[in-house]
Amino acid sequence: MEITEMLDRRKNPGCPRRQILRKSVYQMITREELQQRMQDSAKNIFSVMADIALVECHEGTNAQLRNWITALIGFEGVYSGLVVLHCPEQLAQRTAAGLLGMAGEVGVKDVHDAMGEVVNILGGDMKLYLDSGGRRVQLSTPSVFAGDGQFQGEFLLEPDTVAFAMSAGDEQLLIGVQVCRE
Repeated sequence: MEITEMLDRRKNPGCPRRQILRKSVYQMITREELQQRMQDSAKNIFSVMADIALVECHEGTNAQLRNWITALIGFEGVYSGLVVLHCPEQLAQRTAAGLLGMAGEVGVKDVHDAMGEVVNILGGDMKLYLDSGGRRVQLSTPSVFAGDGQFQGEFLLEPDTVAFAMSAGDEQLLIGVQVCRE
């Protein structure tokens, strides 16, 4: 499924807002719970795998949207959705270097592979959160691209997106997730 198809499905009235973020008939997942889960997951991934300490940003991002790396992964099954990681190129470089245990500059392919791995782990955590057995939700292959943030801006404008900023020193990244119960 292409990115545009996934985004078009989010706008589809066949997925009413009241069904979004419902884990089961008996348990609702609030936007705050979903955000907290994703923040905890991101902090753990960046800390353990790349030795980068992330903290929550309450003021949102003030960074220029040029030279960002965007990694996304979709999921389908009893829940469908999208997890997106938007990271400034410099922070993506640091993350890749940390994941690979390298000092200095890392090649573009390695940066993209590292961002794909990070969003894959974020998506896997979301999959387990929504479906603890892990059999009724399947992940797509991660997609990674560089750009000026146009996709990121459109994604954040979607009313069903739960998005937040986190910082590592002076650098900020954005994480967004959309979930719909099918």
